[in-house]
Amino acid sequence: MKPAARPLAALVLAFFAGCGAAPAQRDAPAGPATTWYGGTMTVTSADGATPYGPPKPALVARTVDAAKGEIVEVVVDDGALRTTTLHREGATQAFSATDTAKSFTGTVTMTGDAWSFTGWSYDLTMADGSGKIAGTATIGADGIRTEKFFIAPDGQKQVKIVDALAPITQADYDTRLATLLKPSGP
Repeated sequence: MKPAARPLAALVLAFFAGCGAAPAQRDAPAGPATTWYGGTMTVTSADGATPYGPPKPALVARTVDAAKGEIVEVVVDDGALRTTTLHREGATQAFSATDTAKSFTGTVTMTGDAWSFTGWSYDLTMADGSGKIAGTATIGADGIRTEKFFIAPDGQKQVKIVDALAPITQADYDTRLATLLKPSGP
């Protein structure tokens, strides 16, 4: 995988999976509701012609809490769990976005009715100054599809990331999670 693509994996996966509502959550839930997704993340050159490694397994647990105005994503990246939080900015379709490591900040702008989002776009800036992430996604009964780009400070697209995620059960998520997490310690 191209070096610039590696630190982006957790970031982009979280944003691609985290912004829409699953079919069962189209109306604002009364309380927090979690949906699980599984699929692949493919990283290539910006034109899509050169793969940067094989597709990686993608796994997301997404909790929507309309009362708090938040979407929290937990993704598996390189055998570790990473958490991203999207927080709604007032009554707008814009959500502020960051991860627990504060490796990026930015805005994810939803499309569709509140809490029954059909897609999103995002404008994210890497905290280390290495560039930005921009792209779009859609969500429907068959899952989440995303296409986003890592853009260097000079404005050139360097990496394309495509996610294809389908809704899965919690049991399927738990089984896949056990195989993807790296053991901690000796």
